[in-house]
Amino acid sequence: QLVGEVIIPALEKNKIVISDRFHDSSIAYQAFGRGIELNFVEELQRFVIGKAIPDITFFIDTPIDEIIKRKANVKKIDLDRIERSAIDFYEKVREGYLYLSKKEKRFCNINGLLSIEEIHKQILSKINLKV
Repeated sequence: QLVGEVIIPALEKNKIVISDRFHDSSIAYQAFGRGIELNFVEELQRFVIGKAIPDITFFIDTPIDEIIKRKANVKKIDLDRIERSAIDFYEKVREGYLYLSKKEKRFCNINGLLSIEEIHKQILSKINLKV
C-alpha cells in the first residue's frame, strides 16, 4: 500500500523518498530472522515494490553485544514485539543484512558503534554524492 500510494507517486514527481525501513528489512526479518524460504520472500518483495528500488540503502551494523547493552537501557514496556525477540533472532537478522549488503551494490554499511554525529555525517556524505 505504501509503495503504490506514496512512494511511486512521489518518485514519478522526481521527489526524493527516504524510508527508515523498506523491503530489505522484510527479507532480513522474514527470511533470515523467521526462517521463511528466502526465494519466496525475495520474489514477494520484487512483486510488492515493483519499480521502487532504492538508490542507496544504509545498514547501520551494530554488534549483537552492543544491541543487548542498548536494550538493557530501555524499559521492557517500551520495547515492541521485534525488540523483545531473543538474541538468536537478532543474530539471524544481522546475517540477513550482511547477506544483502554483499549481494546489493547499493548497500552502504556503517559502523553502529560510531557516535550518532559520526553516523549522521557519513550518511549525509553518501547522500550528497547521490543528489
